[in-house]
Amino acid sequence: MLASRDHFGNRPIAVRPPALTGANRLLDITRMALSPDDSLRGHFHGTTACLSALYAAGRYEDLIGVLETESFWRAPRGKRP
Repeated sequence: MLASRDHFGNRPIAVRPPALTGANRLLDITRMALSPDDSLRGHFHGTTACLSALYAAGRYEDLIGVLETESFWRAPRGKRP
């Protein structure tokens, strides 16, 4: 049984169910927005919320799965196009 003082990271345990719901709602479109396929890839304003919800829900495998093909810097780091 969880006491009210139990925490998940720096957030109360009660964050888990809303985080799960948010992650489930946003995961598919976030995967598409971060797709390596340029015909699917694009901006999605909910990407940060989805990644945060996955982290808060403890869904680290899903988080890694979404980000494993992501290249945040298209050009080599330190160089500008």
